[in-house]
Amino acid sequence: MSDVIKPEELKALRLSRGLSIKDAADSVGRDYRTWQGYEASSDSESRIKIKPEVLGKFFRAHKIFWPCAKVISVTAYKGGVGKTPITVVVAAAFASKGFKVAVVTNDPVFRSSSESEKAHMKASGKVAGSVDFYDEADIVMYQGETQSIRAVVEKNQQDQYRSVFSDDIERLARKEVSDIEFDNLKKNYDLVFLDINHSLPQTLINSDIIALLVDAACPFSCASSKRYCNKIRELNNGSLGGVHVLLTNFTPIPKLCGLTDKETPELEEMLGLLVWRSEFAVKNYKRLKGLEVPFLRSKFSSEHEYHIDQYDEGRSFDDSFGYFDTVLDIAPDSLAAIEVHDVAEELEGLLWLQG
Repeated sequence: MSDVIKPEELKALRLSRGLSIKDAADSVGRDYRTWQGYEASSDSESRIKIKPEVLGKFFRAHKIFWPCAKVISVTAYKGGVGKTPITVVVAAAFASKGFKVAVVTNDPVFRSSSESEKAHMKASGKVAGSVDFYDEADIVMYQGETQSIRAVVEKNQQDQYRSVFSDDIERLARKEVSDIEFDNLKKNYDLVFLDINHSLPQTLINSDIIALLVDAACPFSCASSKRYCNKIRELNNGSLGGVHVLLTNFTPIPKLCGLTDKETPELEEMLGLLVWRSEFAVKNYKRLKGLEVPFLRSKFSSEHEYHIDQYDEGRSFDDSFGYFDTVLDIAPDSLAAIEVHDVAEELEGLLWLQG
């Protein structure tokens, strides 16, 4: 690692974190002159080669992934499992820890947000305001992507049995004029989150970690997860790569708002349903563990849905929980917020292990 980094690159990293030479030296237990030697030009007599363990300590101390961002894809085998809100809230949790974070998304709700709404979000003090958001249509994700999309659109236009959607044409037009390449975008951030389900091969190629969301309370989750992971293995020579299962709806909590003043039988019925769902989630979890897929130790319960429902109660559609809202804003002291930080901490640990 220290053989690769150049003195001028090390200096640029230090300055990007607003650190003085003394700050940088103190963070790794070195003196001022030693750090000066680390940044001295290669032909200088005062040049000191920084040791890998010292460089690694500096990176960890100041939340730096080098030479470019690590990429986390939050994906799912089906819709409706919270892929987008989980992406946004975990990205925001990383940003709150001092990382420079971006989200690349093709979510239609994000695309429908006006520039004034995005600017307001940045100035609103919301946790997600520290994250930069990009529309996937404005980024060339890989070399030759535009040509591939154009070929598909043209083929569909020539086939009377195929449809060409306006979204596909708009996406092609935007990528043709885009001057942002994904590889270059990564150089400006510590972490990039992908909220995209276009192409499994590209998700696999672009991602350091793939967090596969699995609804523990869904009876179809085991079979669907198995199909997803088998497809990953087919694409990756039998390996799962960076895929880790992230459970949601694990041991759901009861939604008793407004029920405490009702008759006891209804309350008992609700509690009975809760017990059944919790027991099912545990049984489903055991079946999922049989798939031999790595699991994150941290999990999401249904606390997120619970707090979002509470937040939305009595609010108009325009004032309800939106794309840039997170449980870190609406319920910062809740179990849901703790779960978010636990997931972020575990993902960070996995990224450091990758080097």
